[in-house]
Amino acid sequence: MTALVLVHGCGTDRRFWDHLLPHLGGLTTLALSLPGREETGGDAPTTAADGARWILAELRARKVARPIVVGHSYGGAIAIEVALAEPALAGLALVCTGARLRVLPAILDATRAAIDTGVPIDLARYTYRPESDPKLVEAVEALARRTPVESTARDWAATDAFDRLRDVASIHVPTLVVAGTADPLTPPKYADYLAQKIPGAELEIVEGAGHMLPIEHAAVLGLRLRAFASSLR
Repeated sequence: MTALVLVHGCGTDRRFWDHLLPHLGGLTTLALSLPGREETGGDAPTTAADGARWILAELRARKVARPIVVGHSYGGAIAIEVALAEPALAGLALVCTGARLRVLPAILDATRAAIDTGVPIDLARYTYRPESDPKLVEAVEALARRTPVESTARDWAATDAFDRLRDVASIHVPTLVVAGTADPLTPPKYADYLAQKIPGAELEIVEGAGHMLPIEHAAVLGLRLRAFASSLR
């Protein structure tokens, strides 16, 4: 059975996907923590392309053939790089991401300040909606605080440098693009661009969802991913 390979975004690890996993039914999944996290070690990648090379090496080592690569935010940038480097994927799912990602200067400033002070970064005001459940936010932010600030800073810098606007049209892998209408970091226009440029891409816009769609709308995303995986069999 085709495996879903889940690639997290900035400043977190494989446990970011814990809210989604119960909604994936019987799908085989592999959630990976990028380097620079407590259970992976090493240095965090400095570019999305470096992250993709690490993912591909892990897949070869684990003998995972023709996976569906699912990426959120920065993880979506890495997933795009994986698809450009390995066109034999079974599928690609890009969640709250874009062909080019520009990070708010305030976020980059906060990551640099965190390195200087050693104080964990609090970016919840940028990544969650005002109406988000405070208990949920705190639970996920507690997870993010486990990631070294140096790795989080590298993640955001790599995100800011990512630009594949001219290249995504060369992706010829079945692709699902998912976005939320209330996402200020990667708004729906980013998803529209991906869906228009990647041949045959499917587009799913989730009403009221913010940047943390995989957590706050896990059931909706799980249902859509199951349908997408089923269509590829």
